[in-house]
Amino acid sequence: AGSPPLLPIGEAEHLYVLNVYLGCIWGSVRLKMPPAMLDTSGLGWRVEFRTMEAQPSDRENAALCTFVVLLTQALLLQSANQANWLIPMTLSHENMRRACLRDAIRTQRFYWITNNGGGVAEMTAAEIFLGSDRCRGLLPLVKQHLLQHGNGMHPRLASYLELIEGRATGRLPTPAAWMRQFCEAH
Repeated sequence: AGSPPLLPIGEAEHLYVLNVYLGCIWGSVRLKMPPAMLDTSGLGWRVEFRTMEAQPSDRENAALCTFVVLLTQALLLQSANQANWLIPMTLSHENMRRACLRDAIRTQRFYWITNNGGGVAEMTAAEIFLGSDRCRGLLPLVKQHLLQHGNGMHPRLASYLELIEGRATGRLPTPAAWMRQFCEAH
């Protein structure tokens, strides 16, 4: 005979434990269950990005929030065309470990997908965001999405994308680097 099911569906306490578990595994994403198992609205499982920290200014917060929304829209359209944006979770965990190191944006390499059919390679943040011969780049993807599906490049959007580019290349300090420099100077 087989083993009993690990999660007896329909028991509220088990669903609660599962929801807590799904929300705690990864620091950067959360797998969200449907609002109710009997919900007929069609709202199913969802993925929630949780990668941002509060930025020093409202403009920077707006820039990063806007970028995440535009990137999500562009990725969903790419996924519809069957692009593969997946990397193993172990490499995602390693990316998070490296990202926590001092000045990681300029000194570390991160695992990211390559142009050659789903391969993974170590790349700098600048390569991941701006693109290279190995990787298309997130900013070019967002810009293409805006040109094809939006109303072009609004000046405010352009300034937001310039902020993202400046941070990715190290030309502009990250909030952590800015705070460190501020404290050392005073």
